[in-house]
Amino acid sequence: MFSLGLAPDTDFVDAQRIALEKLQELPFALKIPAPAVWIDEIGDSTVSITCTGWIEQHKSSLAAARGESIRLVKLALEKACVQMPEPTYRILSPTLASPAVPAAQQRSDHSDGLAREADIFEESQVTMDVQAVTDAALKQIVDAERKVTEADDLLRREAPEE
Repeated sequence: MFSLGLAPDTDFVDAQRIALEKLQELPFALKIPAPAVWIDEIGDSTVSITCTGWIEQHKSSLAAARGESIRLVKLALEKACVQMPEPTYRILSPTLASPAVPAAQQRSDHSDGLAREADIFEESQVTMDVQAVTDAALKQIVDAERKVTEADDLLRREAPEE
């Protein structure tokens, strides 16, 4: 589960559809229970959507799957021109004058923005590997410890019940 903050003027029906479609495409996301997306919170400068999905933890690392889901949903929303603004603070003071920005700087900022947009559209949509490699190593450690303390293991099927 993760949340993303979107601009308040976003078409949230469309944004939710884009996020949900991307989650459904992920090879490690289970079909049942199905992924879900909903509007979760209204903040000072964003409206948050929450995205959820289920995985098989013995096949996929939870942390890697979550990270990959965030990356790919964010890319899909950016590709659809959905704005995800950073918090903005505006200070108004009649005594402060706004600094002049040179025209060359304005052109440079504009071309940097266009370059970033091109990167977003060209960025690979290939899903990274999220196999539970670390989880498998951890399972070996747990299994070894459980073997040593087998008689005291209350999680084993044959353990006494109340």
